[in-house]
Amino acid sequence: MTMRAISKRGGRGEFLLLSVCAFSIASVSPPALAVVASVLGVLASLQALRQEPGLVMGPNRLPLMFTVLVAVSALFSGITRIPPIGGAVFALWLLVPVVAAWTVSRVNLKGAAPWLAVFAVTAVGLVVMAEHAGSAVGIDVYFSHIEAAEAISENEDPYSNAVSVFDGRVGAPPDTVIEGYSYPPFTMWSYAIPVWLTGDPRWLNLVAWVLVLVLVWTASSRADPFFRGGVLALLALAPAWRLVVFTGWTEPLTLALLALAAWQWRRRPIAAGVAFGLALASKQYMILLIPLLALGWRRIGGKQLIFSGVTVTMTLVPYLLVNAETYLEATVLRFLRSEYREDTLSIPSALADLGIDPSLPIVLAAAVSAAVALLASRRVDSFGGLMLAGAATMGTFFVLSQALTNYWFLLAGMAAIAAIDGSETKVDRRFPSLHEADPST
Repeated sequence: MTMRAISKRGGRGEFLLLSVCAFSIASVSPPALAVVASVLGVLASLQALRQEPGLVMGPNRLPLMFTVLVAVSALFSGITRIPPIGGAVFALWLLVPVVAAWTVSRVNLKGAAPWLAVFAVTAVGLVVMAEHAGSAVGIDVYFSHIEAAEAISENEDPYSNAVSVFDGRVGAPPDTVIEGYSYPPFTMWSYAIPVWLTGDPRWLNLVAWVLVLVLVWTASSRADPFFRGGVLALLALAPAWRLVVFTGWTEPLTLALLALAAWQWRRRPIAAGVAFGLALASKQYMILLIPLLALGWRRIGGKQLIFSGVTVTMTLVPYLLVNAETYLEATVLRFLRSEYREDTLSIPSALADLGIDPSLPIVLAAAVSAAVALLASRRVDSFGGLMLAGAATMGTFFVLSQALTNYWFLLAGMAAIAAIDGSETKVDRRFPSLHEADPST
């Protein structure tokens, strides 16, 4: 189905669903297919911004179609087998979201079937944690969270060689180590807490991911259940969620903070601003949102963004004052010096597979993403719009530079979180049950 065909059906919702679907498929695909899917996700996000606000779809097969596409990608991707789970558990995770999408595509439910998708994800997550708690799942991130927590406990600098873990990159030379914690201070402290309490940082990821699912279903109550049930099914079936959660990648924390910010953006501006500030302070590449914030801050929410800026400053300045050299080396300079990665799911890797030099200047990625930000910013007038524009801007940068599974996973989540924003939704009078959730409409 072409974008023009979807557009004729009307509504921002269909393009939002397509964006979530495309980025989810990109997260578990070979480089060439990942490039195609991610570009489709970028275009769908931009097209969603061009549509009239409103997330009303009515009985619609699109959620089921997109969910089946994601299910097929999950079924045939080796990434979805990490960490390993039993066949019955895998079937539970694979089938329940598809059933939920099929149900909401046909009848106007108030929530029974979509909640099954949340329960399925929670059950699978608990099974995996029971089987793998305290054991690594293949890469360095898990160990870095643990060593950073130990460094804090021993009053050492986590951004120095007090944290030293093996380099888990594909193609990294043997015995290569990474010195210094790679994530910002807020993220470090967030993962240190479950390490101190349970010995395993990944409990935070599981709780954060379930929170995202719950908020996407409950906090977007003014959108019709056909649409939000479809978004929930797509997120529950995200092929990369188990890999991201159980390797210790930090995107679930960022998405949970973004979902909280979206939920409270109009209700409690200060709380929302703090949550968004913590999300910005949780990942280095969230800096790519700055052009959008600078160009559209009045329309997005000036008060909220002021508190976001204060929050970011408060989380970063103490470490910059104590030891700026080690902090910047561990979190910024090392990445700027990093070379091409064989496992990247972007254009450089697709070029390398064709025998072409994969080196693309970072300036190119920055320039093109800045142009996309300028184009998208004209349509951003809410937090939901910011999430869609952010997915398009960051997706452009990633596809031209470096993108791993967790990068595309983040963008799928950001596109879905656009559904939470109350100013992006409206009630369809065809569905009286929606008025029960919002008597004012």
